[in-house]
Amino acid sequence: IVSFLEGDPDRPIITGRVYNAEQTVPYDLPENATQSGMKSRSSKGGTPANFNEIRMEDKKGSEQVYIHAERNQDVVVEVDESHSVGHDRNKRIGHNETVTIGANRLRVVRNNDTVLVGGAKSDSAATRYTIEAGDSIRLVCGDSVIELTADGAINLTCGSFNLFSSGSSKIQTQGKLDINQGSDEGTSPGQQGVRATIHNAVESTFADKPGAGQ
Repeated sequence: IVSFLEGDPDRPIITGRVYNAEQTVPYDLPENATQSGMKSRSSKGGTPANFNEIRMEDKKGSEQVYIHAERNQDVVVEVDESHSVGHDRNKRIGHNETVTIGANRLRVVRNNDTVLVGGAKSDSAATRYTIEAGDSIRLVCGDSVIELTADGAINLTCGSFNLFSSGSSKIQTQGKLDINQGSDEGTSPGQQGVRATIHNAVESTFADKPGAGQ
């Protein structure tokens, strides 16, 4: 599309272009007539599979904004950033993730929160580390169980245990202290704390590999 500066035929300027037989629309018609956007092609040597894209789907009930980065995507926000998701949010990272926070972080989950780690997990706090639970706290490793309950009981279940102290030690109780052989089975670990069970749960999460975004 050619225009002319101030209507002067000696001063042409290209202001746009239209699709033609060689440069066709990026989306198949008529089935994708409700889609619009920008779709580039990677530089010399790129194929139709190598592109960046920003696409909008305006079909009623299927509205979508789709962004595809052929390689990297960088977002820079000089002040604040907000995200609001009305329903579900899924995030999958194929390699590593690093999060650095300069001040405080608050995370609130209304219902349940589950973390699965296939290898080792470390938590470190320079001053204080607090764990609170309204009903019970349960620590399980194989056949060993330590359970704290809201009624003030601390239950330790294991095959054997050892207590070591490098200084003076004290056991004080306001009631009766029984140290006896018995047949109580204590608290069972069930299926918790089993290495193979945790490993299988992690691997099943990665069983379905995500395809290219559509």
